[in-house]
Amino acid sequence: MEEQAQDEFLQKSLHDRNGRPVMLFQHLPPFEEDPEDSRFTAAAIPHVPRQHLLETCIRNKVAVIACGHLHVYRRMDYQGIQIVWAPATSFFNIVEKQQKGLRVPRAGYVEWVLEGRSVSHRLVEPPLMITHDIGAWNAANGSTTKLPPRPLSEG
Repeated sequence: MEEQAQDEFLQKSLHDRNGRPVMLFQHLPPFEEDPEDSRFTAAAIPHVPRQHLLETCIRNKVAVIACGHLHVYRRMDYQGIQIVWAPATSFFNIVEKQQKGLRVPRAGYVEWVLEGRSVSHRLVEPPLMITHDIGAWNAANGSTTKLPPRPLSEG
């Protein structure tokens, strides 16, 4: 039900934009490397909804999909859509990224520039933004996704 409501919201928003360029911001990237890869991954949108999302974005000429989740800056063009992965602002599992063939992650953020109908961005890596490697912590304790449930408030 929630997926249907989200899809209806997206379809309506794309329809009602009066020709304005669209940037879609989402946490999960649509895919890691290959949009046709149907294997399960927790690193990207699952294959079936991914295909629907990408078809919707292509059909509606979405300019940008801005995402994160992987904690490494990346950029690619996919059928006329800029896909930009934002880096994390602090915590990384550096060994995990290297084992996947990704470059050593660095803390930073993506700065978007919107001028008229043009969209551009730049990666900003401030010298005082520190990269913390949490690989050893994850190996010993698991990530935050492995913690037991905790109430949001006491009482």
